[in-house]
Amino acid sequence: MSPTSRSPARGACIGLAAGLTLGLLVDALERSPGLHVWFDLLSALFRNAAMRLGEPAIHRLDTPLVGRALTLVTLGLSGAALGLVFRTAARTAGALTIVAAVAYLNLWRHRVLPLAPGFVVLAGAGIVAGLAGAAVAALLDRSRTSRPARIAIAAGVSALLLFVLVTIPRALGGPPRPAATPVAVAAREPTGVKILVIGLDGLDANVFDDARRAGRLPHLNALLGRGVRGDLRSLRPPKSPVVWTSAVTGVLPGTHGIRDFVTRKDGARIPVSGELRRVPALWDLGTHVGFTTAFVNWYVSWPADPVRGVMITDRADFDGLSRRVFPVELEPAVDSLRAALDAAPGATAARFLGKGRAPSTALWGQNLRAEKILADVIRHDRFTMESARLVLERGQPDLTAVYLRGADNTQHLFWKERLARRNPTLAKALYGEISPEELRDYSEVVDRYYDFLDECVGTLLALVDSSTAILVVSDHGFLANNERGHWFAPNRILAAAGLAAFAPGGTGGEADSAASLVYDPELPSIDAKRRLRAGGRAAKEGGAAAALEAARGALLAARTDRGDALVTRFEPGEDERGPFADVTIRAPARGDAVLFGETRVPLRDVLSPEGHSGDHRMDGMLIAAGPPFRDRGRIDGARAVDLAPTVLHLLGAPVAADFEGVILEGLFTTEWKSAHPARVVESYGTREAAASTAPTAADERIREELEALGYIR
Repeated sequence: MSPTSRSPARGACIGLAAGLTLGLLVDALERSPGLHVWFDLLSALFRNAAMRLGEPAIHRLDTPLVGRALTLVTLGLSGAALGLVFRTAARTAGALTIVAAVAYLNLWRHRVLPLAPGFVVLAGAGIVAGLAGAAVAALLDRSRTSRPARIAIAAGVSALLLFVLVTIPRALGGPPRPAATPVAVAAREPTGVKILVIGLDGLDANVFDDARRAGRLPHLNALLGRGVRGDLRSLRPPKSPVVWTSAVTGVLPGTHGIRDFVTRKDGARIPVSGELRRVPALWDLGTHVGFTTAFVNWYVSWPADPVRGVMITDRADFDGLSRRVFPVELEPAVDSLRAALDAAPGATAARFLGKGRAPSTALWGQNLRAEKILADVIRHDRFTMESARLVLERGQPDLTAVYLRGADNTQHLFWKERLARRNPTLAKALYGEISPEELRDYSEVVDRYYDFLDECVGTLLALVDSSTAILVVSDHGFLANNERGHWFAPNRILAAAGLAAFAPGGTGGEADSAASLVYDPELPSIDAKRRLRAGGRAAKEGGAAAALEAARGALLAARTDRGDALVTRFEPGEDERGPFADVTIRAPARGDAVLFGETRVPLRDVLSPEGHSGDHRMDGMLIAAGPPFRDRGRIDGARAVDLAPTVLHLLGAPVAADFEGVILEGLFTTEWKSAHPARVVESYGTREAAASTAPTAADERIREELEALGYIR
């Protein structure tokens, strides 16, 4: 080997190759639906950058292409720098992998992830990167000159810089805006197109494609067969009320004013409503520009404003609220639908759950709550469908939009069981053991709900004219999310220790206070700190103080089969209700069982994962089918905020120059674009928004659901 074969140029070239290879692998891991939770470092980077760059800039930068550019540039140049030091492929790739592991370690600790899978996968990626570096070294050594190394380095660095120079400015400028004719007045030039927008919250491309490969989802697949498909980029963080509001306003949250699921008023968390929206939505623009609309259950559409058409708000299914429906004359018909659903439930959770599941009285904690939410969302989506039928049978307006939320709820709650059926190794690494009963009961819920939604799509298509332009959109996709919290069942712990008795009927953890020596008055929850009370047995067995002392001994002595203490704090006290003991239950606790002397109780019977096992990923879906759209095509770069300007253009209305979103011209046929050139008006103005949302009778029910889905704590 010649002296030049160990030159700095050679080492930098090896490191550049290793760094770029590792960058490509890390980028693939970041987009993986399963391993993403370990490798989503870009989310943290974009969140931090948002505080410095501002909302419009970060939204334009937050694209897969820019993320790939950042990853490749960072690891490519880091690899080149390390190659200058270590010179050999193995040492350079090893050092580069260690640097990457250090960067990811804080993320893994923050997310309370098991470290081993992350290290193993990253080590494998490092080995591949080392092999790439070794291949480059072999090619350079064959030439026995440093000139090829210098050329390779120059080419590699130039390519990286060119990638950055092309990508970043293009991203900062946003997607290209079509040429448009300025107009002074927002007047409509009708195109003859009627539109149906179907919003399927959380519809995920990976789950969708699994279903298609299995020969399912015939209605959605038929749309895909005659239309255009693409990813639909969400907003970060991809929170449903924020994204769906941007979709119907064409602007970012800082402009429209909806920033989260809840807002605060006098210290209380109040679910957001349309009162906070500062700009007109599509239903308002219909009145302004001159097209008719029907919106059914659109997120953050309550309270209903007068519109040129029909508005059945997202709180039409609640009692005790005004302005649930417009026109108000429709309220009796809508309430009749509600009553009919309650009287004859029709489709129930049994369709979605596994056969032979445990009776509901044996459920507790997250499983009990998840099944209740499943039943609720089935009913709510059916109510939405019946409301849409009611509206469309009165006549199809120019723009109809229907929002169904069930895919989102089911994926939050049952993602891990679906993953465990498809990838048991990954599911065990991420979630730990999943019982055979849970796998049997819940592993098909997500896929069966997709089938149900496909039936809903078929029903909607049958209710509209066959020439209708169809837009199926989802605000985000889904991916694995580790469960950091736990449900605690103190009365199950006390019962296992012989201190408590359950209430008759098995109500998921409620104690029979009269038959218990010590009990927890509360039902199982995610609160590890509990206040125990003496029960009716205490009076017969030495009094409250003696009962609580017995509980102290039993609970502090309880250990898992791995030696972890189950209760870490036991502090007696007394208040106006009498003696009590404040306890803190440990979680996570290692092991499979809890030992109370000779009694052995499965750990999952007293501690259960919180259950928020699926979470939002940035890319939703877009399917466009109908006469204006191309046949069997793809579109790249579509964003949720582009929906409103695209819909306005389809209806012959001008778009606004102050929209953040743009017309998705890539959806249309060449002929349609030529026949309908874009027009632009300066602005559609603003609307008066409330300073904060007033409390309503529906707030508590909405908060409970948001907590169950992991949106608020």
